[in-house]
Amino acid sequence: MTKAFYVRSGSTFAPTEYVTGPWDPDLSHAGPPAALLLNAVAHEVEDMGISRATFEIPRGIPKVPCTIEIEDVRPGAKIRLLRASLRSETDDVLMSAHMWCIRTTHKGLPTSDPYPLELPSVDECEPFGLDFGVSLGYMDGVDMRIARGTPFLGGPAAIWIRQTIPLIDGETADPSALCGMFGDLGNGISAIEPLNQLLAVNTDLTLYMARRPIGEWLASESLTISHGLGLGMTDSLVYDATGFVGKANQSIFFDRL
Repeated sequence: MTKAFYVRSGSTFAPTEYVTGPWDPDLSHAGPPAALLLNAVAHEVEDMGISRATFEIPRGIPKVPCTIEIEDVRPGAKIRLLRASLRSETDDVLMSAHMWCIRTTHKGLPTSDPYPLELPSVDECEPFGLDFGVSLGYMDGVDMRIARGTPFLGGPAAIWIRQTIPLIDGETADPSALCGMFGDLGNGISAIEPLNQLLAVNTDLTLYMARRPIGEWLASESLTISHGLGLGMTDSLVYDATGFVGKANQSIFFDRL
């Protein structure tokens, strides 16, 4: 088994078993497809930063070979809006995203950082493992540490997380891809009840990124909001070891298992 989330052949990306998510062994976790789209757009706009990326997840994402289609919705040298689609070999849209891209500069512009990093460092945190109940899956390609709370078991929590295998076999991904790979975890990290008791599936993911992350570790500090109506939301602050990177938001569908 290739130790990567995807294997590229020409313009086609074949998922490995490492993409497998928690709900169905035939479906992918949304993190690897989101990372794949972010990586493709980041390489398309190398002189720009991706400021916002909104991913739509119309249904469970099957583990099938796929291609990426990028459309320039709003061209521009300083600001661009791109639409990226992940498509199956039968041209079904598995995931789509709109991404605002903004040119980066070093002209002495002002700085503002209202979200200081107050989590313990990776070295201070205990290792944490989670079993999705599959022989091989997403959790086998990552390394997690508990930074705050009881992740995946109930209530607001925070983790440090890194990939232990590449996004694409034999390739180095753009750092922005890490935000897609891990931004989708917020509803699990801050699950109101354990995953084997309460279904909490996100229909989308929106990332706001102030900059590209630095280093291999990202932290997600997450909380989930529900008023008992079957819908809710998750809000996550995303950090790397040097400080604040951005935010991740999800709409959540709740149901009893």
